[in-house]
Amino acid sequence: MIRFWRATFGAVRRALFPSRQQTDDGRLPSAENDTFWRTIAASLPFAVTTNEFDRLQRLAETFLHEKRFWGAQGFAITAEIAGTVAWGAALLAYRHGVALYRDFVGVILYPAPFRVRRHLHTETGVEIEWDDTLDGETWEQGPVLVTWQPDPTERWAVILHELAHRIDFALDGIWNRHWEAAWETARREVRQGGTLPFDDYALTDPAEFVAVSAEAFFLTPANLKSWDERLYLEWSRVTGLDPARTHLSSGPSFYREEE
Repeated sequence: MIRFWRATFGAVRRALFPSRQQTDDGRLPSAENDTFWRTIAASLPFAVTTNEFDRLQRLAETFLHEKRFWGAQGFAITAEIAGTVAWGAALLAYRHGVALYRDFVGVILYPAPFRVRRHLHTETGVEIEWDDTLDGETWEQGPVLVTWQPDPTERWAVILHELAHRIDFALDGIWNRHWEAAWETARREVRQGGTLPFDDYALTDPAEFVAVSAEAFFLTPANLKSWDERLYLEWSRVTGLDPARTHLSSGPSFYREEE
């Protein structure tokens, strides 16, 4: 289960370093060729136009150039791994650009779900500690932590979920009356025994509702649009993309020409 909390980058450095880095400074060279990016784009269930692909490629290459990537627990980061994260970042920042990610240094990748020690001080002065197992986590003004999942759909879900938190931070919260209405609809449906077009972990709090619905926007866009078109359009407004337009149940190409 993907969780979200806040801490400082210093805590990450103390907890995780030294860890394997792809290069001495944690950076990866840009993968500046169409074939590389086409392979990554083709693993998503929707097509992009040629113009959209060109912009996504530029954004992803900029993200690779500007961010650092660390492998925790000896995890070796390849260009494919870093490129996949960068493409997810580009999707969410398609409209506004990767300057949205200026407030964090990079991404820490794990080979499997990882455990963290939690501390909570109650109002009565009692301190509670427990272990939590996570697939990913995003810290405000800190790095993004993600697990490299073996299943491609789960992999994208974790990446998009955590980067959606960064978008939410950067845009100072994207919550408005449309999000509020969708949140209330989701809560009502679950109370009445219904099902949602995404994981009901979304109902943990508004921040998780944003992140989980981002997964649905890119991975099951037609389902999300059918469930709540206004919520779908809000994500389309934030990202500048319309994945339901070219959602692929199957198809020979990851992109389509401009109409």
